[in-house]
Amino acid sequence: METVYIRRQFNDYRIAKIPFDGLSGIRWDTISGGVNNIAPQPFIHAYVWCDEVIGDIAHSCQHGPPPHSIKIVIVKKDNSPDIFKMISEIAGPKPKVYRAKPYNPKTDVKDICDALIKGKDHPAVEIKDHKIHGKIFVIKPKNMKKLIADGTANTLRARSHKVQLQIFINMKENSDFKEVQYGYWLTYKKNK
Repeated sequence: METVYIRRQFNDYRIAKIPFDGLSGIRWDTISGGVNNIAPQPFIHAYVWCDEVIGDIAHSCQHGPPPHSIKIVIVKKDNSPDIFKMISEIAGPKPKVYRAKPYNPKTDVKDICDALIKGKDHPAVEIKDHKIHGKIFVIKPKNMKKLIADGTANTLRARSHKVQLQIFINMKENSDFKEVQYGYWLTYKKNK
């Protein structure tokens, strides 16, 4: 009978073992059993009965009398290559991990600055009539679909700030425009 080494979470120091026949629902997943930790990549998970586990893992049977079906993770480095190969064949191919691509604001900054200087339309440049300053150009990188395409609100905010900072640096060199106060937005008006 083959023995499989298991953990409750992928990075747990407690390792137990269980007979191969005790595994059920073998699949790739990123969410662990117990406290539902999220792993940085997919690991092979399965379900076992807690009373069949040999050794100590993060499970206390506080939710009632055993046995409980608990979710465990099978880590490659804990098991022999033959066992892991057999388990991974059951789980199927490892799913792809999708991550946001690194963002380089150079082309967006150039496009926005060109639109601002040449008076062209751009989704990140809003033209408004201001009571005091007259015609102003409000820079709102959040309106750009490319910036929003992938990522969370935090990455969007960080990318937006990156673009605004580069625009601020580029426009300081341009004497045709002057920065004006308009809320929290980066805003310019043309010098007369």
